[in-house]
Amino acid sequence: MAIKKGGVLLLAGAALVVGAVLVNKYNKSPKKAKESVAINQIALPDAEEASLVNGNAVKLAFPSSEVSVNGGTKINWQVMTWNSQFGLMYANGGRQTTKESLLDKAKVQVQLNKQNDCNMSVAELVKFAQDVKDKGTNIPGVFCSYMGDGLPGFGADLAIKLKELGPDYQPVAFCWMGRSDGEDQLMGPLEWKRNPRAAIGKTVACFLRDGDMNILLKWASDNDSLKINPDE
Repeated sequence: MAIKKGGVLLLAGAALVVGAVLVNKYNKSPKKAKESVAINQIALPDAEEASLVNGNAVKLAFPSSEVSVNGGTKINWQVMTWNSQFGLMYANGGRQTTKESLLDKAKVQVQLNKQNDCNMSVAELVKFAQDVKDKGTNIPGVFCSYMGDGLPGFGADLAIKLKELGPDYQPVAFCWMGRSDGEDQLMGPLEWKRNPRAAIGKTVACFLRDGDMNILLKWASDNDSLKINPDE
């Protein structure tokens, strides 16, 4: 599970996956961003042209319910009970990779484990990195799922913990799997919607550094720049 090239961070939506934590020569990356250069460009078709309307999409067969033993790379993937995970679950065919699933065809064997505590996911990745350093790469990989807008907070914490293991151990974010379907939101009295300043002095319950907290921060910023108490 060792990645020997610099990682790419893709923030493309509400759901992201943080996975392999080995990045070689990370400390040799440029320290300052250079001016962007347009290398090439392509024209993408309108949504209607790329949809089922004109028959451009092909419906794949459902994966079987039989567990696959394809001899491929083993991965333990920590996921949340969350709508955006459905794409991954379908691609895997279930909790374990099943025959004829997309991940079976990719020759990987994934075990999906429910983990709703992002702090525990960070701990799992740190333990994996330590095991790789102590035992080598011939062990199952560990991937974890985070919300896209929650990743900077948890990713920063993970990077700090991995720094002690050396420059080859850094988090890499990849794969946009899906989106939330309304379950991430700010909920409060109707009075707050009519008059945001009515929320001053009140308390909102949220998960620190994750998406629902970020929604609160944006709402406060968009509504008369309401101040938030930063003391945890």
